[in-house]
This record gives sequence, C-alpha cells and structure tokens, in this order.
Amino acid sequence: MKNMLRICFMVLAAYFVCLGNLFSQECRAVTDCSTGRCIATTVCGGGSQAQISEPSRFQPLTIPAPLEVRLTNGSPNLLGRVDLIGRISGTPKVADIRINGTTLEVAPDSRGSFVIMRALKEGLNEFELVVTDEFGRNYSSKTSVYRTPNSLVNAVTEKRVALVIGNSAYKDQPLSNPVNDADDFSRLISTMGFSVKNLRNANIATMRSALREFGDDLKNNDTGLVFFAGHGVEVRGRNYLIPVGHEIKREDEIPDQSLDVGAILEKIETSKKTAIVILDACRNNPFGSNFRSTGSGLTRMDSPAGTLIAFSTSPGKIAADGGGRNSPYTKHLLKAILSPNMPIEQVFKEVRREVSMETKGLQIPWENTSLLADFVFLKR
Repeated sequence: MKNMLRICFMVLAAYFVCLGNLFSQECRAVTDCSTGRCIATTVCGGGSQAQISEPSRFQPLTIPAPLEVRLTNGSPNLLGRVDLIGRISGTPKVADIRINGTTLEVAPDSRGSFVIMRALKEGLNEFELVVTDEFGRNYSSKTSVYRTPNSLVNAVTEKRVALVIGNSAYKDQPLSNPVNDADDFSRLISTMGFSVKNLRNANIATMRSALREFGDDLKNNDTGLVFFAGHGVEVRGRNYLIPVGHEIKREDEIPDQSLDVGAILEKIETSKKTAIVILDACRNNPFGSNFRSTGSGLTRMDSPAGTLIAFSTSPGKIAADGGGRNSPYTKHLLKAILSPNMPIEQVFKEVRREVSMETKGLQIPWENTSLLADFVFLKR
C-alpha cells in the first residue's frame, strides 16, 4: 500500500513539473506565406496552434504607370536606339521585358527603376514589361513605337501642321483605345512633315484653345490636319466631339460643353488652305437614350473647298473601339498612309475595304471631299 501511494505521488509530481515547464516556456509566432496564403502558427512548449489568414499586409505588385518609351538621338524615322524607362513598385520575384518577342531580364534599382537601351527595327516595335510577384501573380504593361524604314523617309516640301486629340478617360462610358490611337497617329505623321500637337484626355477648354492655336498656325502652313478619337454625338443635325471631364446632364448642354465639328471647319475655311479632318468618333452614344435628339453616330457634313472629312463609319452608325491597341479604323489608317505616293482618296478607299472586311460589313468608313489639290501622306 505504501509503495502504491509512493508511485502515485511520484506520477503526480512529474505531472505538475511538466505542466510548470509548459507554462514557463516562451511562445513564438511563425508565419509562412510561401503558398500564397499566410499561415500564422503559434508555438508554445512543444505544442502549436495554426491560424490561416489572407495576406492583407502583403500588397500585390503594381506597375504605377504604363511603360514609358523615351526617344533619343533624333526623330523616330532616323532613330538608332530607344531608351526604355520604367518603374516597378512592390517586391517582384521575376521581372523581364519582351522587345519584339525577345525576352530580356530587367534589373531594377532599389527604387524599382530601370533603363534599357535598345536599337529599333524598321516598322513597328513592341515592348512589354512582365513581372511576377511572390504569389505567382503576373502583371504587364505594353507600349510601342514606329520607326519609318529608311527607304521611305518622307520627301515632303510643303509645310504641314496637325492637331491630334485622343479622349479615353470619360467618367461615364470610358474607352480603351483613343489615347493609343492619337499617340500612334501622332508619332507616324510626325515623320511625314507634320508639326503635331497631341492632346490626351483633353477637357473642353483645352480643346478650344488648341483649335484656336491650330487655326493661327494653319495660316502659315500649306496643309492642316485634325484627328479626333473618342466619343462623338449628333444633336439636331450638328456633330459634337465630347471632351473628358464634361458635366453634361441635359441635352441642351451638349453644344456649350462640347466641340462643334462645325467650328473646326470654320477655322479651316477661313484659312483657305488644304485640310483633312479625320473623325474616329462614333464608338457609341455616351448618353444612351437619355437625350431624345442625340443620334447614334454622326451625321453627314459638307466639306468646305479644299477639305476632306473622313468618318470612321457610315452616318448614324457605331464604330468599334477595338479589342487590341487601336480601333479597327485607326489600325488600318496607320497602315494605309505608309503607302508611298498614294493619293489620299486611295488611302481612305483602302481603309474602307480593310475595316469592312474586319468587321464583316458592320462598319463602313466614308468620306466627304472637296479637295482642290493633290495630297499624299508619304512622298518618295
């Protein structure tokens, strides 16, 4: 009996010793986020308790701005190299850049910035920055630049001026491609003798000021060109180009807060110079059916003497914004104007044929022209 009591006492004493050791040990937290989810484990005295949580404190990798392409050493048509300048925020696990299909590693500095020098090939050059974060998520940013083949360097002798506007960032009904369209068109025609003013996401005050400046410049040039990509509407027989940042709530506010295409034609008519107006502006009606008199697309317009007006689609019809970098209309326009010595009338006929084929006849561009002189974009 005494032996039995002695054994029980020893077992009970050992239990309390172990229990004391357990509570006296320091607990520690171990966090493992290698699987994309954070598993927080608390370890105390040989035991553990796990708690799974989403990685809220691990911010996803972001590219704060589109990949920037800075041109150096002259104009794009004579360019020998290009500087690619970018910045990455976050903690990328993998970062590389694809240049015309070739992948190069990127070595950002401590702030995530990098610079890569690369020779341009003739024609379209495409750049894509691709990064992967610690959870295996991919992010990318793309840009492109065009280099005119040396054999097609423009031999323009007349003085040319252009106003190019691309509006994408509308509060309601934003669009994907107008800024890309304006940027790509500006870059290309700048190699064809045009002095270009390129507006991106412009408000009404900026658009009107730029039009006034364009009208003044046109007096001292031989040819003027206006290109607009974005929302456009027809109200009571007049066409209006919609600015970014408008506060249009009623139909009767459209003329006051938008740019009347008629105002562009009046500037051109006053100058008595050759002029081209290109409107890729019928992507949809941003006001829907709220306004009774606004039509779908734009209406027909008469062109002043010496002017060509080009529309991305037929009167009253809608043009596609496009699923790629450019709208179907601008994409084919960029290709067509590269044809050396092609008369402008033939250029737009080519655009009409290609857009019609791509959209299976749903979008048919058209023009109204009263040109008095011959015009080609690219001269050889």
